Amino acid sequence: MIEELSSLFWWLGLIVFLYLSANFLRILLIYHILPTKLSTYGKSWALVTGATYGIGKAYAVSLAAKGFNLYLIARTESLLIDLSKELSSKYQIQVLYMKCDFSGLQTSESLQQKFIDLFQSYDFSILINNVSSLSRIHFSDMKLNEINYMHSLNTYPLLFLSKVFLDNSSHRKGKRGIITLSSASTVLTMPMISLYSGTKCFGDRFMLALYNETDADILCVRPLAVSSNMTENYKPNLVLDDPKDLVEPSLKCLGRIDICYGSWKHIFYYFLLYGLPSWLTKAIFYFFIYESVHRKIFPRSKM
Repeated sequence: MIEELSSLFWWLGLIVFLYLSANFLRILLIYHILPTKLSTYGKSWALVTGATYGIGKAYAVSLAAKGFNLYLIARTESLLIDLSKELSSKYQIQVLYMKCDFSGLQTSESLQQKFIDLFQSYDFSILINNVSSLSRIHFSDMKLNEINYMHSLNTYPLLFLSKVFLDNSSHRKGKRGIITLSSASTVLTMPMISLYSGTKCFGDRFMLALYNETDADILCVRPLAVSSNMTENYKPNLVLDDPKDLVEPSLKCLGRIDICYGSWKHIFYYFLLYGLPSWLTKAIFYFFIYESVHRKIFPRSKM
């Protein structure tokens, strides 16, 4: 009996080892050996939301360097103008922009029509869903208007833009793809950002289901902490990634897999955190989400 159990556990261990090894080799192949599949999307347009800071800006810069024309969406017009001039001059591409506050999208028919007209007017092959809001606070301390704001901002633009993009790109001869910024909080319990985690879980599950019902390439990106407005613009360090270190691997993943965890550093942390007791991971995230921000432990990046 003991020998039979030992043999069973040996085979189970071998299967787990082979599974993890296969995933590791697949990621190694995608990240460092295979080229991106972006050429299959043709000479076309990419729409990037939240385009003037952090991850959104990194996507805009990377896609511009790869020859895509860009339509940038953000709330601050002066930053949009500066970035548009910079990218069009440096990479000799067309760059257009729209000033937009997505928090009013769900109730504004005129704004919705503006986006419908936009998607009908240009050959968009890539959509970057990067609209979201984050509050580091106990859910019980949130006001109802704060809950409504985060819920509407983190969910409806994702649904609306994905729908309009898919409807108006179905005729394309080339490929089309959607990259949605999800979060590690969809798979790891993180106190102090419960509502944010919930909205990200919604978007994550929605996009992964969409992956199986459309011919478009769908990619959910689940980073841990990245240096951006959401992380108080702390400098990249052992915990926080530089946005470009997230963006480049994800662009290589588009069209090959449906989930990307970002850089090798974040992949390592995922494996590490999965192996820890849940009470310990919750304590770790409480420190990094709340204490590190409110006590200003890490140095900030220069804006």
